[in-house]
Amino acid sequence: MDKVKKFLERYVEWLALAVGGLFLGWTVYQYVVQKPVTAQVGSDSAVEPSDIPKKVWEGPGQQIEVQINNTNPPPPMEPTVDYPSQIVGSLSDVSGAVAMDLKTPYTTVPPPIDDTLGPAPVNPAVAVLVAALPVIPAPTELVTSHGHSNVQPPNPAGPNAGGQSGPMVAIDKNWITYGGSIPVAALAKSFADAKIPTAFSNCAIYRVMAVRQEKDAAGNWINETEIPPLDINPLMPLPKIDCNFQDRQDYKTWAETQANVVLIAEPPFYTILQGDVWYEPGAKNPNEKDTQMVADPFDPQNPLAFKGDPNTLLPDERAIYDAAKAKKDATDARRQHSGQPSNTPPSGFQPTNPNNPSSPGSNPNGHGSRGGGQHAVPEPEPENPGNLLMPDGRGYYPTPGAPGNPGGPTNPYPGARQPGYEPGGAQASSVASLPQGSFSPADRVAAAAVAGGNADIKIWVHDTSVQSGKTYRYKLKYIVSNPVAGTTNTCQNPADAQKAWIESGFSQWSADISVESDTNFYAIDNKHGIRFDIFKWKNGVWQMQTVQANPGDRVGSVDTGSPTRTDFDTGWTLVDVREDPSGNIENKILVLVSDNGTVKQKEISVDRQNAEYRKLLGEVMADRQKTASAGGEPSPVR
Repeated sequence: MDKVKKFLERYVEWLALAVGGLFLGWTVYQYVVQKPVTAQVGSDSAVEPSDIPKKVWEGPGQQIEVQINNTNPPPPMEPTVDYPSQIVGSLSDVSGAVAMDLKTPYTTVPPPIDDTLGPAPVNPAVAVLVAALPVIPAPTELVTSHGHSNVQPPNPAGPNAGGQSGPMVAIDKNWITYGGSIPVAALAKSFADAKIPTAFSNCAIYRVMAVRQEKDAAGNWINETEIPPLDINPLMPLPKIDCNFQDRQDYKTWAETQANVVLIAEPPFYTILQGDVWYEPGAKNPNEKDTQMVADPFDPQNPLAFKGDPNTLLPDERAIYDAAKAKKDATDARRQHSGQPSNTPPSGFQPTNPNNPSSPGSNPNGHGSRGGGQHAVPEPEPENPGNLLMPDGRGYYPTPGAPGNPGGPTNPYPGARQPGYEPGGAQASSVASLPQGSFSPADRVAAAAVAGGNADIKIWVHDTSVQSGKTYRYKLKYIVSNPVAGTTNTCQNPADAQKAWIESGFSQWSADISVESDTNFYAIDNKHGIRFDIFKWKNGVWQMQTVQANPGDRVGSVDTGSPTRTDFDTGWTLVDVREDPSGNIENKILVLVSDNGTVKQKEISVDRQNAEYRKLLGEVMADRQKTASAGGEPSPVR
């Protein structure tokens, strides 16, 4: 071993050089003397490594590029095996087998399609893709109702109207209800024109919206405002049009609930305690009272010829009328005592005035005054002794005052039939016209044609923020659910199937609607200065103050002697009193100026025969008589 070690130590350099020379020789032999390494590319079997990329590009690479740039659709793939025919053949010998069309697969909701795999299949329920969502028609048959009423507070269990604890205080409301109709036939046509598939043609009413404008003193329309729903009719917030799936489904479920259909399309009004009863827009106004004051004025020379309501007579006229009537009654009594026949009605009888529902005897169910707090109640219907409609419009409450109905004719439940409801009339069809939830416009039109009815759907909005003495106008629109929302392969633009709803355009602006003033005043005589009778609407009744004024005096003031401290200030000042040019000493021409500088004239002889004045006077006097007969405090008349 030592010898080998010594040999390696002595000749190691030469050994290393020998090994390196051998490796060099082997390398020259392999890469220079021998043939280089080759590979097969396509049909060429001897391609050197450096030439492989070039050969690949010139062959398969060029073919792949052609295929990538080819925009022609791939040829249809025909199944190699006709499985439907095989299945039908295998079942053909089964007795009683039902023939089935297996060539067209059936899917209710096709699964999502991966666009990278090729053209998406057409939904089998859709013959033609929807090019664009339908343009639905604006509301038609625009109508209104209006009045002012004393209503039950929205939350009877909450604090009073002043925000303090204690008894609830009723609220005075000036109101306008503006409504119209959804033209269902035109809606169905818009669906058909848009190629909405029959399988997806149902829709639901999502919102009814009204916009209001106010007329200023110069006659310009200002302050455009969207009308919110009443606080007794809470609505679920309308989702965004491009909301997510869950929000869309949540709102759809809510809007299709029957009770919510009523809240959206035909919301109920407040419970009315006194004043004007609410009535359906376009129906006959039950609050209108005819008067004969112009057609049948009081004649002092023939007082008993007056056939109107004695409460509408002025104090001097009433004194003449009462004296003549008392004399007539005394004469009749003497004739009856002496046995002489008499055709005079019994003492105290007041003939009915067919043109004045507020006259005694004309309405056995009520006194006809909107200020009295009691309203005429319609005769109970045989199938409905209570005659009170439930809020959803599909049933009735028990008889007023009966167990389960703590309300009654003067304080019904919200949505109950208010006095003035005409059984079988226009109001009776209001709730019945509503769909139960989602509906097919085309099916509704067809059903109405068979039944001989109207397919249109009545809609309305309540506005209780209007102010007395002002003039407004309105326009209306509605929103329905998108019938193809959430479907696949139904629309040319897939984004159309993600929109939750469709809205109509606005209707035309309504005609001008003037809100009755809460304060009216009339010049009555000039015996001790100018006498004014001032009427103020408060707490559901007309209250009256009589004042004497001379030039420079303000007309009306706060009635400090009344428990209600009613403010009778008219906002007008008497500035001048002029003689009647015709020489009538009983008449005067008055000049008044308002707080904003407006000047107007009044004439005593005209105001005394004003029909509205006579009507208001009759209501106040009837209310005082009724309250006094009941042993209570009459409404303020100062």
